[in-house]
Amino acid sequence: MNYFGTVLLRLAYILDGSKSYHRLKDFTRKILEHPHSKWKFYFDIFMVFLVVLSVLFLLYEVKNPEGHPYMDAFIQASLVILVIFWLLSERAKR
Repeated sequence: MNYFGTVLLRLAYILDGSKSYHRLKDFTRKILEHPHSKWKFYFDIFMVFLVVLSVLFLLYEVKNPEGHPYMDAFIQASLVILVIFWLLSERAKR
């Protein structure tokens, strides 16, 4: 096994033994799977806000091609967040 694989395997074992990781995982699962969770409403509002703001920033960049570094960073971060939660929701469906 190469170095990257060894580091990745060690990280997986560290996460498996971490109580805070399991608490975060359970919290995320509750938000994604239980429609009556008290955090579900806030999570949905946050995701809608993230998508709308990203679209507005992208439209702004069409008119102003020079862009803004903070907007680019925001769009990249929101894409990462959306992909992570999409993958988690797909996994929760199984």
